[in-house]
Amino acid sequence: MDEFFRSMNQAFARNREASASFEWVLLGLLVGIAAFVALGRLRRWRGAALEVDAVARERGLSDGELALMRALARAAAVSPRELLTHPDVFEHATAKALSGSVSLPVSSASLPLVLRRVRQALHFDRLPAHSPLLTTRELSPGTALDHGEHQAQVVEVDETCLRVRFRPPLELSVGATLNLTLRHAREATYELRCVVRQAHSTTAELAHDEAPRRVQLRDYARVEVTAPVTLSALSWPGHALESRQAKGALRDLSAGGAQLVSPTSLPAGVRLALTFTLSGELFSALEGVVLSSSAEGEAALLRVEFTTLTNTARERLAQAVTRLQLERARAKSS
Repeated sequence: MDEFFRSMNQAFARNREASASFEWVLLGLLVGIAAFVALGRLRRWRGAALEVDAVARERGLSDGELALMRALARAAAVSPRELLTHPDVFEHATAKALSGSVSLPVSSASLPLVLRRVRQALHFDRLPAHSPLLTTRELSPGTALDHGEHQAQVVEVDETCLRVRFRPPLELSVGATLNLTLRHAREATYELRCVVRQAHSTTAELAHDEAPRRVQLRDYARVEVTAPVTLSALSWPGHALESRQAKGALRDLSAGGAQLVSPTSLPAGVRLALTFTLSGELFSALEGVVLSSSAEGEAALLRVEFTTLTNTARERLAQAVTRLQLERARAKSS
C-alpha cells in the first residue's frame, strides 16, 4: 500500500512539473506576441511621424509651425498627418482653434497669422475649382458674390474675416446676417450666411461662414446599388497621392454622383475615376470629385459627384439607373 501511494505522488509531481513547463511556454508565447504587436505599433507610429516631418519639410513649415500643428492635432483628436494632408480635417480643426474651443500654445492675436501662413504653405488657399467649398476662409480675392440684385467681390481674406466690396454701395447694419450667393466655378452654387462685423460706404467686413450650404445644380433619380467599384485617384489638392487604385463597393448611384464604401480614406476635393457595371452595362473611368468622407468602421464612406461627364455619358448612366428601377418595380409586383 505504501508503494502504491509513493507511485501516485511521483505521478502527480511529474504532472505538476509538465504543467508548470507548459505554463512557462504559454507565458513566453504571450509575451512574444505582445512584444511583436507593440513593435508593429511603434514602427507605424514612427513611420507616420517621419511622414509628417517629410510633409513639413516639403512645404517649408518651420519647427514652431510644425509644433503648433501637432498641438492642434492633439486638441482636435486627429492625427498630424491627416491635419496636414486633408483640407476638410484642417478646416474643422482650425475653426475650433479660431473660435477658442480648443487651447493652443500661441496667443490669440498671432494665431490667425500663423494659420494663414500654414494654409498657404499647404496650398489650401489655392484649391482647384472642382474642390467643394468647406469654409469661406478658402476664398480668394476677386471671387464674385451676389446679394439679391447687388453684386459683390471679395477684396481680402484672412483667417478671421472676409472683406467684400458691393456694387452699388449697400447699407448694412453691424451684427446683421448677410445672405450671399457664390457660384463656385463649375462645381456648384453655395449659399453663404455671414455676420457683418464692420460696415463702410462701399465695403464690409464679414465673419466667415464655416459651413457654406451647397445647392445642387442638377437633380437625378437615385437608386440603391450593391456592386463592386474600382476607384482610381487622379489628383489630391496640394499633396501627392497615397495610392492610385482601390476596390470599393457602391451604396447608391445616380447620373449626378454616387455614394460608396472605400478601403482608402480620401478627403474632400480629391478627383477620382469610378469603374463599375450596372444592369450588365460597363461604365468605365467616370470622373468625379469627393464631396465628403466619413468613417465607417475601418473603411470610409465617400460621397462623389460626377463633374466632367459628357451629356451622352450622363444620359447613358441615367438610362441604366432608370432600367434598374423598372426591373425592381416589375420584380416587386410579380
